[in-house]
Amino acid sequence: MIPEGLRFHDLRHTCAAILIANGRHMEEVKAHLGHGSIRTTSDTYGHLFKDAPAAIADALEETFKSSIRAVTAERRPRNESAALRGV
Repeated sequence: MIPEGLRFHDLRHTCAAILIANGRHMEEVKAHLGHGSIRTTSDTYGHLFKDAPAAIADALEETFKSSIRAVTAERRPRNESAALRGV
């Protein structure tokens, strides 16, 4: 039984909050809730995406580190023992 005073939109808000807490992208939340515009989703639920800036920064940092590792690996001789022998 649904508690008295619980509104349909309370359930929608709870659904959105659960999706966001589980890392779903705002576009996915928009589609699931049937919003016609991402702006509606952002204006209504944007405050729940608290971890987004940190996640973006972490992803950029990891990409940068991966690029540095790839460049370093390309510069390293394929067979380091051969390089040490002067081959």
